[in-house]
Amino acid sequence: MKLAKIFIALVICFVYIQAKDYAKVNGENVNTQDINNMMKNFKHLGEFDKLNKDQQDIVLTQTIDSKITKQIALKDKISQTKLYKDSLKTIKDKLLVEVWMKTEYENINISDQEIKIHYNKNKQDYITKHEIKARHIVLKTKKEANEILALLKKENEATLQKAFINLAVKHSIGPSASNGGSLGWFSKGKMLDSFWKVCDSLKQNQYAKTPLQTEFGYHIIYVDGVQLAYTMKLQDAKKEIKDKLKEIKFQKQITQKIKMFKQKSNIKIY
Repeated sequence: MKLAKIFIALVICFVYIQAKDYAKVNGENVNTQDINNMMKNFKHLGEFDKLNKDQQDIVLTQTIDSKITKQIALKDKISQTKLYKDSLKTIKDKLLVEVWMKTEYENINISDQEIKIHYNKNKQDYITKHEIKARHIVLKTKKEANEILALLKKENEATLQKAFINLAVKHSIGPSASNGGSLGWFSKGKMLDSFWKVCDSLKQNQYAKTPLQTEFGYHIIYVDGVQLAYTMKLQDAKKEIKDKLKEIKFQKQITQKIKMFKQKSNIKIY
């Protein structure tokens, strides 16, 4: 019992030390909690203590303005209006449901056995296809294509990709020209077979030394990246599967509880 009292005292002391007042508005303190609440609107900036002086001043000013706005509302006795009371009831009802649902979700357990069974039954969902990330320069004639190839030949490994992108922007007649000729990631069957074969013959950061002719023109192809087909291991897929099964079980459980409660309820429709 004595240890418990000491622990509680230490916790209170810690909270007191952590609390800090930044300003006072008509006798009401602007404290750490107020600042933290305002920082929820500035999540992209990180923690308040790590902001520079100008950024902290902006956050503090908005927190003070928020405090003043609240005080004006209290002065005007908004809390006594019907609109406020109706709105508060709606918010409370909504919060009640949200907290209940969150509690139900958090109480759902998924066993390792359930995860393993799902993985073995749906292993195809955890197979990543062989994909290639490539870009190309499309030219009207073979002569133009060979001229571009001659320029690329002068580049070294460190400058090749940048040079290829610049040449694509400047010379390619394809729709991807403005994006440096980028085609993004794609798998077999998404492109012409002849185009895929050329891509598949190249390693990352290599380009085809011979232009590929199609109905669209002459293509000079460069490979940005290669991702070989692989099956995700159970351990790697575990969190994804757990979240998925938990959501399925949650939806089923909520639906069932509502259905059962509804059956026992005295409902009158007018």
